[in-house]
Parts: sequence; C-alpha cells; structure tokens
Amino acid sequence: MASEQSSKPDGRPHDVNASSHSDGSDSSLVNRWTQNRTRNLETPRPPLNEGHAQMSDSLKPDLSFRERCRLFSWTWFTLTMATGGISNVIDSVNLRFRGLYAIGCIFFFLHIIFFLASCVMMSLRFYYWPKAFKAAFLHPTESLFVPAAVVALATVLTNIAEYGLKPGKAGDWLISTMIVLFWLYVGFAFLFSCGIYLLIWSTQVFTLETMTPAWIFPAYPLLLVGPFASKLTVATRGATGDHALQIIIGGLMVQGLGFMVTMMIYSAYIYRLMTHALPQEATRPAMFISVGPTGFTISALINLGKNFPSHVTPHFMGNGELAGQVAKLLANWTGLWLYGLMLFFFVTAVGAHWSCVSHGRMNFSMTWYGFIFPNTAFVTATFAVATALDNNFEIAVIGCVLTCILITVWAFIVGVNVRALALKQILWPQHGEDIDEEEVLRRIHDEQVRHARDSHMDPKKLDIEPESRAWRSGAQLDEEHAKSKPSHVSLGLCKRNMAANDTGLVPATASAEKSENGKIAKALASPECPPFSEKRSLSESEDRPIAPDQFDPRFETSKLEIWAYYSYYIGNNGLSLFNFAPTQAQNLLSLAAPSSGLLRFIGVDRTINSIILVSNGISFAIQIVVFLILGSYADFGSWRPNILIALSLVAYGIGFGWMGVHTPDKWRTGIGLYIVGLIAYQTTLTFWTAAFPGLARNTRELREKASEYENGEITRDEYDRADTMQRSRLSNIAFTIQSLGEIVILAVIVGVLFGVNVDASDANNSYGLSVLIAFATGVWLLVSLPWFILEKRRKGRDPGMNIVFAGIWQLKMAAVKIWKLKQSLFYLIGYFLLGDSLNTTVTVIATLQNAVVEYNTLELTYLLLVGIACQAVGIYGFWLTQKYFNLDTKTMFNAVAVGIIVLDGWGMVGIWQQNFGFHNTWEFWLYQSFYGLAVCPWYSYSQIMISEVTPRGHEFLFFSLFSIIGKTSSFIGPIVSSAIIDASPTNNNSTPFYFLFGLSLASFLFLLIFVDLKKSRIEQAKFLEEEARARAKTAGSGSDDSLDDEVRAKEQIARNSV
Repeated sequence: MASEQSSKPDGRPHDVNASSHSDGSDSSLVNRWTQNRTRNLETPRPPLNEGHAQMSDSLKPDLSFRERCRLFSWTWFTLTMATGGISNVIDSVNLRFRGLYAIGCIFFFLHIIFFLASCVMMSLRFYYWPKAFKAAFLHPTESLFVPAAVVALATVLTNIAEYGLKPGKAGDWLISTMIVLFWLYVGFAFLFSCGIYLLIWSTQVFTLETMTPAWIFPAYPLLLVGPFASKLTVATRGATGDHALQIIIGGLMVQGLGFMVTMMIYSAYIYRLMTHALPQEATRPAMFISVGPTGFTISALINLGKNFPSHVTPHFMGNGELAGQVAKLLANWTGLWLYGLMLFFFVTAVGAHWSCVSHGRMNFSMTWYGFIFPNTAFVTATFAVATALDNNFEIAVIGCVLTCILITVWAFIVGVNVRALALKQILWPQHGEDIDEEEVLRRIHDEQVRHARDSHMDPKKLDIEPESRAWRSGAQLDEEHAKSKPSHVSLGLCKRNMAANDTGLVPATASAEKSENGKIAKALASPECPPFSEKRSLSESEDRPIAPDQFDPRFETSKLEIWAYYSYYIGNNGLSLFNFAPTQAQNLLSLAAPSSGLLRFIGVDRTINSIILVSNGISFAIQIVVFLILGSYADFGSWRPNILIALSLVAYGIGFGWMGVHTPDKWRTGIGLYIVGLIAYQTTLTFWTAAFPGLARNTRELREKASEYENGEITRDEYDRADTMQRSRLSNIAFTIQSLGEIVILAVIVGVLFGVNVDASDANNSYGLSVLIAFATGVWLLVSLPWFILEKRRKGRDPGMNIVFAGIWQLKMAAVKIWKLKQSLFYLIGYFLLGDSLNTTVTVIATLQNAVVEYNTLELTYLLLVGIACQAVGIYGFWLTQKYFNLDTKTMFNAVAVGIIVLDGWGMVGIWQQNFGFHNTWEFWLYQSFYGLAVCPWYSYSQIMISEVTPRGHEFLFFSLFSIIGKTSSFIGPIVSSAIIDASPTNNNSTPFYFLFGLSLASFLFLLIFVDLKKSRIEQAKFLEEEARARAKTAGSGSDDSLDDEVRAKEQIARNSV
C-alpha cells in the first residue's frame, strides 16, 4: 500500500486525509499566520502571477491513479446531479419540438455514465483506504456533501420516470418496478436525511459565521421526492389502480417535511448574512443551494395538484371532484406565492458573486455545480408556473431562454472541470476538502504578495505588521501604499505624464492627473520626478523609450471580462430589431393597406415601400445626431459604460414592446418602434464595438510587451504588431462566438415557430413575429448582463475643461484637424466604397435567391443556417491564419476584399448566360458557404482597420463617424442598382454586377495603394500632440514654457512611432 504521507509542492509533508481543527476565528488564523510568517516568506513559491492553485506542472510531482482516487470525494456527485437536472429541465419544457426528447435522452445517458463512474471511483477510494469511509462522514466539509450521492440517485429515478415511462417506451413491468423503487427511495431518503443531520449534530461544531446554504444540503434527498412523485403519477395514470393517489399523498407529505426543515435553516442563513456579511468567495456558489428547496417545492406542488383531480376517488374527503379542484387551486396559488421567495434567493445569490468574478480570479471547485443543479429547480418551477397560469406563453418563452442559458453554463463548467483536472487543480493534495488551515493562510499571503507586486510595493513590507495586514483587502493595501510609498507614486506619475492617451489606460497629461488628485502636484515636485522644464527630464526620456500605453493594474483586462464582452454580442446579433422587427413592420403595413395599397403617413398617401424608405431616412437622420453627440462625449471620463447600458435598456423596451403590437390597426405604433429600434440597435452595436481596442490594450500580454519595449528588448514595430494581434484576437473571436450563439438561437426560434403555429393564419403569423422579437430581446437582455457587471470603469481622456463644452470642442477639433490624418481619410473613403459595394451585392443576391427558391421559408432558413455556420468557421479561420503566419491587419483585410471581387465577378457572369451566375439553387448553397468563409470576415477586419487608423483615446468618436459612413453606404448602392435594372432593356436583375464589380475592384486598388498603417501611426501621434497643445491653450492651463514642455513629451512619442 502506498504511504499515507505525500508531499506538498513546497516539500512539507502532510496527511491528505487530515481534517482541519481550527476554531474558525479570525484571531487564531492571524496568530497562526504570525507564527509562520518568516517561514512562509522564505519558502520557494510558484510564480506570483499564477498563484498556488495554478502552479506549473513542473513544480507538481506526479501522483498515481490510486493516489488520485484517494482524493475523490462526495462532491463529485454534484456533476451527476447537474447533468440529471438538465435532463429534467428538458423534459419540463412546455414549448416542445421534434428532437427535444432525443436531446433530453442524451443528457439522461450522460447522467447515468457520470453516476456509475462516480460510484466506481468512490468504491475504489474506500477499497484502497477503508478508513476513508468513516473519515468522509466525520469531515466538517465533505460530510455535508454525502447527500449528493442520494440526490444523484433520485435524479436517475426521476429521469427514468420521465424518459422510460413514456407511452410506447416500456411495458407495465417498468411502471410497477418504479412504484416499488419510489417507496424504497422515500424510506431511504427519510432515514438518510435524519441520520446525516444527527451525525453532524453529534460530531461537528459549526459556528454561525461559517454557516452557508450547504447546511440545507442534507435535506435535499427529501426535496426530490415531490418532483419524482409528480413525474411518476403521470406515467401511472389508468394503469395501476389507486397507486397514483398514494404516491401523490406520500410525495406531498415528504416534500413538506423537506421544505419545512429548509425553512428553519433559512432563518439561520438570513441571520448569518445580517451579522457576518457574505460567505467567503470560494464557498459562494453554495448560495444557489438556497434556490433549490423553493424551486423543487413549487414544481412538485403545481404538478401534483395538476395530477390530483385525475386520480382522486369519487368520495375522497366527501366529494372527490370538489376536493380535486380545491387541491389544484391551492397548489397553484401556493406555488405562485413561493415563486417570489425563490426569485429573492436567486437574485441575492447572483449579486453575491459580483466581487468574485469582477477580478477574474475565481478558481474552479466542484461546488461550481451549485450554479446548475439548484437552478434547474428554478427553471422547472418557471415552467410549472406557466402551466398553472393556463399555459402562459410568455412565461414559457422565458423558461426556454433560461433553459438555453443553463445548458450553456453546464457545458462551460464541464469544460472548466476537465481543464482543472488536467492542470491538477482538482484531485490533487490541498486542492479539495483536504485543504488545511496552513494552506489557506499560505494562499492568502500569496494573494497579498501578488497584489503588492502589481501595486509596485515591496512584498517584504507585508512582514512588518502581520497581525494588522493579514486580512487587509486590496483597496486597503492601496491606501496604505499611497501613504507610505510616495516615491513610487512620484516615479509612476513621472512616467505616465509622458504617455499618450488611450481608452481605458492611465490618463497621460499632467493636467489630467492634477484634476483628479490634489496630491499629485506634491508628488511631481519631489526630487525623484523633476518638472518638465528641467533638461534632465527630457534627456532621460529620450534615452529610454516610452510605451504608447501605460497601465493601471486595477484595470487589467481579465478573462471573465473578455468573455462577458463576447457574451453581449451573442444577444446583439440583430435578429430582434434589425431582422424580425423590419419584417413585422412591413407585415403590419401589408395587412393594414387597403386594395389601393396606399396608407397615409406624415400627411401623404404612400406605398408600403415608400413608408419603409421614409422611416429608414428618419432613423438615419436621428442616428447621425445621436452618434455625433454621444460619440464626442463618450471618450471622456469613466461614465461611458452607462451610455451602452442606457441605449441597451431602450432596445430592450422596444423589443418587448412588440409583444403588444401585432394587429394591423397598430401599424403606426409599429413604425414608431421600427424607427427607434433601428436607432437603438445601431448605437448599441457601435458603442459595444468601440470598446475592444481598450480591452486589448489593457491585457496582461500587452502590459508585458510595453515593459519589454521600455527596456529596449523589442522594437516599436514589434510592440505595434502585438497590439494588432490582441485587437484581432478579441474582434475575431467575438464574431465567431456570436455566429455560434446565433445558430443556437435560430434553432430555438424554429421550435417557437412550431409552438405558435404561424402557418395557421395571418393573425398567428403576426403574433409569431412579435414573439420572436421579444424572445430574441430576452436572450439579448440575459447575455448582456455579464458585460454590464464585469466591464471595468476605465478612465477615458481628461476633458481639460467643462464637460459640456468638451464634446463640442472635440467635434470642432476633429473637423479642423482630421484632414491631417490622411491615412484615416483614405481608409474612410475606401471603407465607404467597398462597404457600399458589399451591402449592395448582398441585397442583389438575396433578391435573386428569393426568386429562385420561390420564397420557401424552410429552405431559406436552412440556407441562413449554413451561411452563419460557415461565417463562424471563416472568421475563426482567418484569425488562425493571421496568428500562425503573423500577418498584419491590412493583409487580412485585402484578402477579404478579393473575396468580395470574386463574388461580384461570379454574379457578372450571370448577365450573359443562365447556366451560371446565381440562377440555380445549388449556386446559392455554394454562395452561402463562400460568403461565410471568405467574405464575412469583412465585418471583423473592417472594424479592426478602424481601430488601426483611430488615434488613441478617440475610439468612440471615430467609430461613430465610421458608423455614419457605413449607414450612408447601405442605401446609396441599392438606389443606384435599382436605377441600373430599370434602365436595362430586359430589366435583367443581374446587370448591377457590372457596376458592383468595377466599384469593388476600384475600392480594393485604392485601399491597397494609398492606405499605409505605419504612416497612419505617425499621423495619429502628431494629431495627439496638436490636440494637447490646443486643449491646453483653450483651458489656459499654464505658461507657454509649461505648454511646450508638455507638448515635447508628446513629441517623444511621435519620435518613438517613427
């Protein structure tokens, strides 16, 4: 047998099955830290930027499979619980479509595999180390998760009732077997829950401070009885006599027992939160456990109440029929009453994770499956409430959205689980329930040292007063650092004063710093940071290059923030307000129009197409004003995230407002929603896109490149290449993930269309379109929340004057000075021409496609799905190619332009003959593939090119200007193409390809010859210099000498650029 001792990564022995015997008080932990502080500082540690939990594999000794089995604990059954819960949710979906049963079966089979694998691993653990069985029940943490195995068994039985007892799936033998298993489980769950609580009360001592909702977990086996009973009674209807009634009564009684036990623990939980604040971050996923009891009880009550009238005997309680209806009514109202309580615990659990995810350092543990299983109860309760309210469609749609989110989160957590297993972050000593007090203190100390290094503090400073510093937060250490280390502040400011402005980076000018902190003037006057007027300062700056981006560790871009950025775009895909809303507006106009086809709009009788064109014009005119105003102000201060939030809220309101607009008499309201919706969609998309340069330039990778550049290890070209690659990575992956998410959304939409039965009548079709708009908006709302929460409030440029005048001043400066940004203007012209060609090309091909496939909705949907799938592959393939061959942005952009030219040449062939050139169905399947693979990267690389020619700190203004140009090009080309078709003798719909091929070729050659990104960087640096001089003079910030000194610092950056 292997030795009972193994080694920690630092070489100190420990017992991997030893339990912690700390009293849990802060004082004992601090004393322990004090006693070991010297040893901890001297002990070799893993790299500080990774932490102990992410130690490199070279520092971790290999363990055999047998030794890793020893660390397998009851918490692994949470994986099986979560998977079975997903299967349960899928069976509960009210709006069903073909294939949903098969999807549920896949999760059911996965659940069985995970359950059997967990049982095998636990058996091996107890076989190799028999004493571990007793130790697991006595361990203060692991003992709380022993019920996970019982709950996993309950979900297996429930899934069998859901998927195995469907009509025609199994014989009466399985029904009889399940009835026996139900009663066996009821007895076992009752005895087990009572026994585990009695064991814990007899062997463990918990303090209120350490209380978490995990105390509820031993009651979970009781809480699964009701849902199990509700599923079983549906299958036993008419087949087993009065067994169903007995199951309902027994299930209700045991469900009530479990819920009442949890209610009593709820009171202790609330009291603990009121007196000791939130639990530690590592244990906060367990807060979702509080959602489960109410969720399971709601679904059990409503479903049992729904089944009860069908099984009640005629003379039950005097009048069986009346008793059945009263019981159903009481069950429904009680479920609705409890739903509010469930929402309360869900919202508080979500909000409690803000501090966990905001810094992006929440390490994986098996308790992460608390994000899944309790919330499956939340979703099934939502479907149950929809059923109770006469199959309310809107609530059922919300349940479907929650289901999709839950499956996505499950897939993410399983992926992180596999990664953590491979990286030895789980099933490894001191990375599970076996962690001891000393290891906890070690990690706390490592985190403090890491924070000190990020803040440019001396880590040894932490050793002065361990009693007072051991539990300090990062903000408190920052405050102490500001008081005790002025020299570091001075040097940092001295460097930052010579840096260029950039979105989300530390403001670069001295006036900006002074306006925010009065202490900076004193720091600048210190001997370590001489004023700009001294020659020594300028000569030193010339000797040492200055990176164009200066970094604040507080605003470093985390992985979670990047994924939240991606998540927003999944929702802002255009399906709601850019695709379905225009279709619904035109649909209502066609239904409302009389036989003449004219409707009175803005005082004139107009055709449907005229109304749509006028509405587009109104929307575009308003967008210009909004972009110019908001774009000019968004680059200042740290309030710009509020712009996107406010615009998104408007978009959500418009999207949900369509639910009340689906009849012909409301066409005027529909046009109003259409106009405002287009404005909201375009503005949100633009201001979301404008954030990615700031995200890229605040990543740790670029910070390291900036340090290498300042140390002379890399050239400016190499730094700019790293900057380009970071921006390309963020933009391309965002578009790729959006494409994949859109496929999932469209698949759900197909099911919604079947549920609404849109083919039944015009009224159903109109209602279905409004439902699709609201559904897509709901998805947008849910997936955008992470970005609203996780986006860091990075500081923009300092206006140097009153903020009201700053925006107007920036517009004036942009209008006067932008002519010196020749490369930016060249790209603006090429972007307009090539964008116009592409937009018109897509419109013409869509017209030809609709005619060839004869408006077949199903075939058009399949073509759209193929196009989106190829779009995901194409954009990600372009990024991999750029990354592998280290290509610049313009090269990739030129490749896309060639794809557009090929597309127009393909269409031009169709002018001369009918066998090729978008005249056959197979060509449109090929077109969707080619368009996605070779042309759709335009939507990513055109935005990356905008960031290449945009001066740092002006992203929002320039992206707004380019958005205006893009919108202009979207309707000029179609008008010209329409005139060409009308002028052709045969009215050939392919004749615009003459014009489009020439326009695409000319645009490509113009961009290829005239746009030079290196020259653009030099022009941008000079633009920033002149702007700084003009701003300083406008604000009257100092003498001419001080102005010259400040501008000389900007000129240093220009020289570096050259």
